[in-house]
Amino acid sequence: MHTCVRRSQGRLLGALLVSGALLLGGCGVRLDGPPPEVPSPEPGEILRQEAALETAEILALAEAAGAEAQASGATGDAPGDLAHIASDASTHLTDLGGVWTAPPRPSATDGPDSGDAATEPTPTPSGQVTGEDVLDALEGSTAADRAADPDADADLATLLASIAINRALWAAELRADLGLPGGPDGSADPATADHDIPDPLPASAAPVVRTLDALGYTQEVIAARADSSERGEAAAAAVTLRDMAEDVAVAAGIDGTDADPRVAAYSIDTADLQGARATLIAELLPGWLAQVPDAETDVRAPLIALATQAAFLGQDPDLRIATYPGLG
Repeated sequence: MHTCVRRSQGRLLGALLVSGALLLGGCGVRLDGPPPEVPSPEPGEILRQEAALETAEILALAEAAGAEAQASGATGDAPGDLAHIASDASTHLTDLGGVWTAPPRPSATDGPDSGDAATEPTPTPSGQVTGEDVLDALEGSTAADRAADPDADADLATLLASIAINRALWAAELRADLGLPGGPDGSADPATADHDIPDPLPASAAPVVRTLDALGYTQEVIAARADSSERGEAAAAAVTLRDMAEDVAVAAGIDGTDADPRVAAYSIDTADLQGARATLIAELLPGWLAQVPDAETDVRAPLIALATQAAFLGQDPDLRIATYPGLG
């Protein structure tokens, strides 16, 4: 009995040794062959990588332009704003996951460390970099377009939308620092732009309905207390805001339902109507931006445009532009 057991164990050990020899031989064959192919990235990863590359370029330009401004003893707000733009771009790049680079391709003659990932490249601008170069990069950013791309998932779309708004605000700030008029195409203040309400909207747009309707109510109170020269403009703004609230409620499918948050009157600080108005305006940016993850991809672009307009409406000139506007 014991002999049979030992033979079985001996046969098992022999089989394992043979298998091990075959595996080792196989390893030798694989080392002598070509390295495995780098897997092709998914469309969403391609989009993320493109966004990261653009962000790395903005970071490099802002750092170089800021250094040039400091070295030249430039005065005014531009040097500080360039530093903030670079800081925001650095945070954006980190949160986007950085720029991916393929690791070195190993071969049979490479050492044991040859498969380590390559160092992430840092773009180095050539020649003197100015604030105008940074402005061109900010105004030429395609973050908003990528946020609206169907290949961007909800998280990436929201992140890129907020980054796009940050860049739009900084571009306007830097344009003013440099004494340049208007927008990149001679357009007027983005806060006054006329945007249509996209349709359909998710039912989660209910808070935006309430904010717009409450703003309309506030404007009605302002109009009632204004003198004759200002009453017409305030009353017209109230009508526009109430109409926008109605359009959003219809697009979200909550008009006239229990989910419709509109009421006949709102509790506002009548002793500080402008402050009450500013508080409600500040709610619009996060309200619009919150719709991006749930909205259909073809309405992302107009949602981002509305969020950008709200950002310009609510931006306090005495406060630094948020790294992620609308996201806290």
